[in-house]
Amino acid sequence: MGGKFAVQGNLDPYLLTAPMDVIKERAKALIDEGVLEPGYVFNLGHGLFPEASLEKLRELTDYIHEYSRDLLKHSVKARS
Repeated sequence: MGGKFAVQGNLDPYLLTAPMDVIKERAKALIDEGVLEPGYVFNLGHGLFPEASLEKLRELTDYIHEYSRDLLKHSVKARS
């Protein structure tokens, strides 16, 4: 997209009913696809289901922050 537009990685909120390893695997794939693009935003598509666990949301949020930070840090080092 040439860095002119924000790109959102939308995780299907229904995945929050899956085991955490499945959630992290899909989140990783979405992050890998777009985090290096300017303006990338990771989000949930279409809100939450009542079955969504707040604990899984917390764990997912922590994972997204940690994985994205590490990926970006390594990307910057590789460019240097």
